[in-house]
Amino acid sequence: MFHVRPRRLAGTLTALVVIVAGAAVGVPASAAGDPAPAAPVNVQAEAYWNQVELSWEPGQGGSDPVFYRVRNLTTGLTSATTETTYVSGGGIEEGETYTFEIIAVTNGKESPPSDRVVATIPHLDPATDLHASLDGDTITLTWHRPAAVNPRTLTTYGVRINGQLETIHKVGGDVVSLTIPRVLPGTTHEYTVQVSKGLSPGPVSDPATLAVPPSADTTPPTEPEWVIGLDPGCQPGFQIVVESTDDTTPQANIRYEQVEPTVSFGTTESYVRNYDLPLRSSDGPPTGIRAVDEAGNRSAVVMSDEMAESCR
Repeated sequence: MFHVRPRRLAGTLTALVVIVAGAAVGVPASAAGDPAPAAPVNVQAEAYWNQVELSWEPGQGGSDPVFYRVRNLTTGLTSATTETTYVSGGGIEEGETYTFEIIAVTNGKESPPSDRVVATIPHLDPATDLHASLDGDTITLTWHRPAAVNPRTLTTYGVRINGQLETIHKVGGDVVSLTIPRVLPGTTHEYTVQVSKGLSPGPVSDPATLAVPPSADTTPPTEPEWVIGLDPGCQPGFQIVVESTDDTTPQANIRYEQVEPTVSFGTTESYVRNYDLPLRSSDGPPTGIRAVDEAGNRSAVVMSDEMAESCR
């Protein structure tokens, strides 16, 4: 048998005294009497290809919320946040529709659920408006994010030049830009941008093509030399390319292109890399190297199987 009577304690704290079988237990009235928070209002949802961004406002009346529960009624997942915004990405799939509701919580007391909001996940389209411009020897690429990409989060883009993946660009925003310095005169470049879908490749943009005018300088640089090994003993297994002595084309103005041959068709330029420093590569099938100056002039190709006999 028990009964309840109020008691004023020292100071101004008022408590409820619960007497159970002759024993008294004090419970602060502020905890026992706090009302539940009001249901959140003005719930909004923005759907992107891999997430739903939710926002809401605290309801009027009741206690101030301590945190919120975000319920995805479609998947059954519930998350908690102390903010009035939340990005839901768990279990989200393109083309599917999801229903959410928000519940405010204070001292274990829950508000009624908010009005439900529905979000349909769009499909991811390619980046748009890809444009390439030339300033001196620097190309600037710009493009617009796909509509289904959240501009407030980082998105990964793969940039391809003439079909070869050259760089990974991770950035947010509506308009994305990337600079590519030291492009060679007399070359033509086709660029595409591929947005990443997590660990999978996404759709590819329409190409943008830019032709770099040729230079008036047509004198090719001196061809490079091959040297095996990194010590006087010419230790096999490693190769290093060094520039031939040439006072007219100093090291700072020379790049090297690695030209790898195919098995059936001999030397091809389908796989080319530029190097600002001497190139090292592991010992393997014959490969070619040529020097390229800043005017875009190329030396003859020197094959790795034409190296000096003293280093064999």
